[in-house]
Amino acid sequence: QRRIDDTEVAKSLGVPLYTDAKEMMLKEQLDGVVIAVPTHMHLAIAEACVEGAKLRQAAGCQGTLKALLIEKPICQDLASALKLLDIME
Repeated sequence: QRRIDDTEVAKSLGVPLYTDAKEMMLKEQLDGVVIAVPTHMHLAIAEACVEGAKLRQAAGCQGTLKALLIEKPICQDLASALKLLDIME
C-alpha cells in the first residue's frame, strides 16, 4: 500500500518508484530483491520478480536475479510455499 507522499520521497532521494514488481525487474538491473510485504502477498511478488527477471534475460539485457530475501513466514500455507520453491527452480 502506497502512502500519499511516496512520489515526493522517491524524487527527493533520486530513486525510481515502482508499484509493479515485474515492471521493476524488467527496467532495473538487480542482483537481489527483499520482499517485505504482508505474508499473503509473498508468492505473488516473488512470482512477478522471477517472471520479470526471466523476461529481462530473454531480451538480452544484462543482469541476473541471484537472490530473493523473503521475510518470515515464507508463505501463508504449505501449498503456497511449495509453489514458491517450484518457481525458484
